[in-house]
Amino acid sequence: MLKKGFSLGTVQMLAVFYLVIWTTSPPLEIDLIYRLIALGCAAVWFIIMFIRDNPVVLEKEHIAALFFTLAVIFIVYIDTGSFSQIIKQISVFMLVICFIMSCFYRGRWDELKGFIPILMILLSVWNFKTFSVLVEDPTIARLLVRDDPETYKYLRQGVGGYSLVYPQVCISPAMFAWVMKSFGKNKLNFSRKDVFSHEFKHVLHIGSVIYNFHNKILPLLNSGKNVILDRYTICINLFTKIFLDSSCSCLSNALACLPIPDLGIYFDVDVDIAIQRIQGRSNITGIQPHYSESKEALMMKKAGYETMIPN
Repeated sequence: MLKKGFSLGTVQMLAVFYLVIWTTSPPLEIDLIYRLIALGCAAVWFIIMFIRDNPVVLEKEHIAALFFTLAVIFIVYIDTGSFSQIIKQISVFMLVICFIMSCFYRGRWDELKGFIPILMILLSVWNFKTFSVLVEDPTIARLLVRDDPETYKYLRQGVGGYSLVYPQVCISPAMFAWVMKSFGKNKLNFSRKDVFSHEFKHVLHIGSVIYNFHNKILPLLNSGKNVILDRYTICINLFTKIFLDSSCSCLSNALACLPIPDLGIYFDVDVDIAIQRIQGRSNITGIQPHYSESKEALMMKKAGYETMIPN
């Protein structure tokens, strides 16, 4: 069992981190132990993926990647007639594995954003060392691909060949897009912090609740349907009272325009059980609990609900 605060999602991300570093680092190409660690990380990632609630669904991209792998195996065997030469193509196979992993993080790239700066620094170092040697010997890439022990000294210095070029061709556009997107977000966040006050953001949230009620919930009620909501105005009022500045309390009075529900059901859950469930969710998603989900916060919310709910 993983210790508290160290989720399965975190283990997956660490496995991906090693695979990305191994794939793009010339010094890690040589010794067998680094390849075995890479295979172990890939195995751990897939095991966790299958026991989590959101495994990868086999799609056409995966099938194409598997056919590509089989084609590589077939061509290498026809060309060499040796299974040992197939095993030496581990870098190609690992690229295919990384591609399949990328489908898992589709739409969730923010989970891996911490890797990008480290990867960019490493690639800058490897590219500089490679360029300095290419100036002296433009054919060094052909020598490195031959797996000659005489070339290991270059690899250990960080000089890369085709195995450094190909991953960069694949990941450089993604890194560039991430940098541009992050730069844009940082500018936007900076403007929000300077212009939008805490009270104004609270007004925006309350306004969205009122808007969604009148445009989504009210038409259903008018058509004679019953509507069940897991949160309502009482939740916003309680959150405002406990976690926000007192000046925000009067802003919540705008919620008085919403109707009182015909029935409210309060599920009383022991705080320790709630903490276990929250941590279990975090272990699955890799997302740390919100500050309002700490044990102290849950105890305050429990007391607040029991005070606000009429007898």
